Amino acid sequence: TDSKNVSFQNRLPAAQSGSFFGATGNNLPTIGPLTTFDGITDTNSQGLVGTDYTTALNILKNKDEYRFATLTIPGMYQAGTSHATAVASAIELCENRGDAFFITDLVKYGASLSTVTTEAAELNTNFAGTYWPWVSVPSTELGKNVWCPVSVVMQGVYAANDRIAAPWFAPAGLNRGGLPVVRTEYKLTQALRDTLYDNKVNPIATFPRVGPVAYGQKTLQKKASALDRIN
Repeated sequence: TDSKNVSFQNRLPAAQSGSFFGATGNNLPTIGPLTTFDGITDTNSQGLVGTDYTTALNILKNKDEYRFATLTIPGMYQAGTSHATAVASAIELCENRGDAFFITDLVKYGASLSTVTTEAAELNTNFAGTYWPWVSVPSTELGKNVWCPVSVVMQGVYAANDRIAAPWFAPAGLNRGGLPVVRTEYKLTQALRDTLYDNKVNPIATFPRVGPVAYGQKTLQKKASALDRIN
């Protein structure tokens, strides 16, 4: 919460009050000029721990009741002991359904490129894909920019791609991969983008007069085939 936005803060349940059906946690801190999510830990993800997602993911197994094309769980990332279990469950859910794609977050804010590629190497599925680095987006509620994982904005890119082109076109590149963000956590060079892409991580590139764009469309499948691309 932000102390300058008391009107919003007063409407939030007290930390560890049990208002979210037994979930506990602490309000996220404000660090520097931007509100960030790097206060999330393995046991505190937006007020929830990894096991709190088990029930929700089990419910989504019912294809008759719940129909969706993409799944995101912002704040849950692969590089954490308790988080990895929830990520694996989400991937398994999409694989078993066969009709949904999981936009996966690998690391928290401030992680290194080597950590990102290491985490990507642990996954092997064509029902999930990942992007890096984190992005800064404007928050109208707080009146400032906040950092968030790329999964927050990538669903919009997929939807826009299907609307202006078709699902078999790549949701990436200068024409269809533009992101509604302020800036990226890191400005990637071509060499860094190549390293990420070689390791199944879709880079968020920043170009002059264009801004940040999704510059890749790989899934997390290791074997080269038609299914190692999102389109």
